[in-house]
Amino acid sequence: GMPVGEVSSAAYGAALGRVVMLAYVKTEGHKFGEVMLAAQSFEVDIAGAKVAVRASLKAPYDPSNVRIRA
Repeated sequence: GMPVGEVSSAAYGAALGRVVMLAYVKTEGHKFGEVMLAAQSFEVDIAGAKVAVRASLKAPYDPSNVRIRA
C-alpha cells in the first residue's frame, strides 16, 4: 500500500497487445531476481485509480515474431 517508485514512460506495445511501462522502484538495497519479483504485487496509480501490473526485469521479447504473425 506504500509508493515504492514511479513510472518514467509508458506506451502501447502493439506486438504485445498491452501497455508497456518503464519504472524506477526503490529496493532499499535488496537485490531482486525474477522469482522474488514475481512473488510481489504491484499497482500503478492512474489518475487516482489503482491498476494491477506485472513487473519484470527483462524487456518483453518475441524473437520469432510469433505475436506479430498471429
